[in-house]
Amino acid sequence: MTAEASGAETSDALLDALPFPVSVWESVRDDDGAIIDFRCVRSNRRADERVGFLGDHLTSMTGLYYRAWFLGDEGRLGWQHFVDVVERRQVGVVEAAAPGWGDRWFESLSAPHGDGFIHVLRDISKRHTAMQALEESEQRYRNTIDALVDAVLVLEPVRDDAGEIVDIVIRSCNDAAGQALGAVPADIIGRRYLETYPTISTGASRVVLEVARTGIPQRYDVPLADRPRTSGAWEMNILPLGDWVLLVAHDVTDRTLAEQQARESERLYRLMVDHAGDVVVAARHGVVRWVTPSIRQLIGWEVDEVVGRDAIDFVHPDERDVVEGADYGITHTVRHRVRLRHKDGGWRWADVMARVAGSDNDPNHPLVVTIIDAQAEVEARDALQRAEEDRLRLDERVREAARLESLSQLAGGVAHDFNNLLVGILGNAELALQDLAPSSPVRSRLVAMSSAAQRAAELTRQLLDFTGRQPRERVALDLAPLIADTIDLARAMISKDVTISFRTEPELRHGVLGDRSQLQQLVMNLVLNASDAVDADDGRIDVSLSLVRFEHDSLTSESAHEPGWRDLELRTGDYLTIEVSDNGRGIDAEQRHRIYDPFFTTRTDGRGLGLAVVSGIVRSHHGAIRVASEVGEGSRFTVLLPATPLPDLEPSVAANYRLHRRPTVLVVDDNDQVREVVGVVLRRAGFQVVAVASGREAISVFASRHATIDCVLLDLTMPDLTGDEVLVVLRAVSPNIPIVLMSGYLPHDPLREAATNAANDFVQKPFLPDDLVDAVRRSLHRTPFERAFQNDQNDQSDQNDQNDQNDQNGSAPLPPGRSAGATTVRPG
Repeated sequence: MTAEASGAETSDALLDALPFPVSVWESVRDDDGAIIDFRCVRSNRRADERVGFLGDHLTSMTGLYYRAWFLGDEGRLGWQHFVDVVERRQVGVVEAAAPGWGDRWFESLSAPHGDGFIHVLRDISKRHTAMQALEESEQRYRNTIDALVDAVLVLEPVRDDAGEIVDIVIRSCNDAAGQALGAVPADIIGRRYLETYPTISTGASRVVLEVARTGIPQRYDVPLADRPRTSGAWEMNILPLGDWVLLVAHDVTDRTLAEQQARESERLYRLMVDHAGDVVVAARHGVVRWVTPSIRQLIGWEVDEVVGRDAIDFVHPDERDVVEGADYGITHTVRHRVRLRHKDGGWRWADVMARVAGSDNDPNHPLVVTIIDAQAEVEARDALQRAEEDRLRLDERVREAARLESLSQLAGGVAHDFNNLLVGILGNAELALQDLAPSSPVRSRLVAMSSAAQRAAELTRQLLDFTGRQPRERVALDLAPLIADTIDLARAMISKDVTISFRTEPELRHGVLGDRSQLQQLVMNLVLNASDAVDADDGRIDVSLSLVRFEHDSLTSESAHEPGWRDLELRTGDYLTIEVSDNGRGIDAEQRHRIYDPFFTTRTDGRGLGLAVVSGIVRSHHGAIRVASEVGEGSRFTVLLPATPLPDLEPSVAANYRLHRRPTVLVVDDNDQVREVVGVVLRRAGFQVVAVASGREAISVFASRHATIDCVLLDLTMPDLTGDEVLVVLRAVSPNIPIVLMSGYLPHDPLREAATNAANDFVQKPFLPDDLVDAVRRSLHRTPFERAFQNDQNDQSDQNDQNDQNDQNGSAPLPPGRSAGATTVRPG
């Protein structure tokens, strides 16, 4: 046997000894050199056994063509695979299931050999089954891990040359871990942990490295604020896994947020409780067990002063029965408005809402009471009520003022016309008396006529006093002696069994700017009105005078709300109070509303002007009056008048002057009879008179003759131009011209009041001749015209002679000044 044959036999023996199929294949090429098939040139026994599965007629693979036998079955061993092994000269491995061979799997290993390849086929069915089972187990594990909400990472420590752990490689992680780290698992597996996430919690990284070094499990909590690359808060359990580390992180963000919210809610609740305006009280069996600190702001008590005490102790006695008898239940809330005792001893209004806490009617459950401060609301309600009452009173006062205005207009109009008539009657009567001899039989009748005219004038003055618009000269009056004198006069007019007392404050240094006769009339009317109400046998009338100060707040919050005030238009300041009280029969409510009406009286012989005049005088003096009375309990009238300090006055100088020429007076009045009487009176007093019948005529005459006119006597009420309008024009022509106004009625008009103040003097119609002459002379004395006078005391006798010849010469004396103790104030 040759060596070659021996080597081939040995090779075959070796091939046959192998436990798996081995075959040798050579390429079959076409003319172009392309591989078109493979032919088996050698195979071992195992290969021949395996090929038997392809057909019973085959006993050996040798001479077998690949395409003929294998490609017919969809090329299950991979034609292209073998071509690549030959052409690319590379080893190829393929695992595949061979159809027709059952569920068996084979591993096909091909290595290039010559122009062909050596093929080794190994049965890997068992291994494949085991691997498939392992893969399925791993998949189940993966699905389980991915289904966890916790983040799971498997980490492998990375060591340096010295064996120290310097980093950790992420070998595996679930979806939750990827989401926590902001990536999908495939993107982070295999990456170094510290290099990939250098800014992640340093505390967590430190613990992971420590577990990798020591093999001791640890737990670490990542706080909510420690999350640069992650979100939320985590509880980490780090466990050793052989040389690796298992990290399981549980997301506790929701729980942490809930705990934070709970803590914040508790903090806010405490803050709310500590600073709440409403008070919350928990009580059991009527005893306070807990209360909010705001109790101090409500009623002044500290918490420890309230807890442990009976709640009812703090409730006003008038509301305790309501509170104790309330039906407290879980289905409804009981509400009450009560007064609670303040620590300072006062009471404070509050709304109390109570309800039993708990889900049943167990009496052991506490009673929760919410207390809301209602003091401001009650005060506001009371203020609104007072405002409404004020509005109603104001409406009544407006209606009353309108009614009085109508009556005043009527009374004023009548008085104006009547006073003009009385000027003629009274003036002519007085002039006639001057012309008659003392023994004339007609003289007594003229005196009676003059007296009747003066009484008629007094009646019109009372009507004008009722209107409150009667122009009077105001002086500073000491009311104490005035009232005392008036009471002395009144004693003679009432029963001697009626006691009248007068009380005044000692050292009262305040008086009133007013008209003496009007104020005497006021006191007299009040005293006589009281005397009519008392019993003639044991009646008592008390009169008092005092000084009070009214502040604006007291006027609006106290006096203005007291019943009975009339004409309460007071400013802050000092006021003299005149009170006249009696123990008479009193006044009922219906009469109290009418007592100031003119001509209203309960007496058969009364005129009904007494209190009406009092009301008008008070109004003209810018004061107020009030009556307080009940039937059978007497009456008290209170009058408030603005007070003024009484000055220390020096007596005025009584100067006697003689004129170098007869002054000329321009008389302006639309009434012919008034002009005639005034002209005669002034001429007899030594004046030259120029009389005109209208304001326009007065302006025309004064414009052409003002240099020769020394004084103007001007009526206020005329049809074309009123006196106040004429006064403005005359003063524009001659600013220093003395002007005396006269009128029978002065309507309430600011412009007319200004004109009255701007005039030098004022005379009220009807007037006596001497009063008119005095007013004219005073006006001349108060102006630069007095420089034309020369004081000549030695010519007093000549002056008296001239007084007897007023119609023959042009010289007339000026009267003495006002008496000491009176300060003159212009009307209005």
